[in-house]
Amino acid sequence: MKTEKGEITSPVAHRQQGLPESRAFFHWLVRRELIARKPFDRVTFSMVGKPLIQTFDADEFERLLLACTLPHKSGPIGERAAVRNRSNLWVLYDTGIRISELCGLRIPVFDRKHSMLTLIGKGSKERRIALGSNCLRNLLYYLDRYRPDEDELAE
Repeated sequence: MKTEKGEITSPVAHRQQGLPESRAFFHWLVRRELIARKPFDRVTFSMVGKPLIQTFDADEFERLLLACTLPHKSGPIGERAAVRNRSNLWVLYDTGIRISELCGLRIPVFDRKHSMLTLIGKGSKERRIALGSNCLRNLLYYLDRYRPDEDELAE
């Protein structure tokens, strides 16, 4: 089934809408002694899974990329920040890694030859994630042209 917003719902989820209100109503009827017992007492309900996360469409992602340019910064510092922000956004979008994983990325986890990131995630589990071509292009552009060198990072 599709909702008015185009979201896909399961028939089970659709049937269970309004159940908390109905259960509360019958509970109220029992407390008022208008009925002897709640009809839901003998019914078991299946669990409905979590809804799917919403993703960006191409236009929304393009707007995010445009927002990476800082309006109050210009020149080399602003350009460096914009390129860094775009590469970070591409890595998040392309790989689905967590923000905390992105913040913890270091150069040794990036395998240029195979276009892969090796991450240590929850539970100290190692994951290898392949990068798509757009993500790889933006990441390499930042690393090769704009990433501060060791001397700049030491300051």
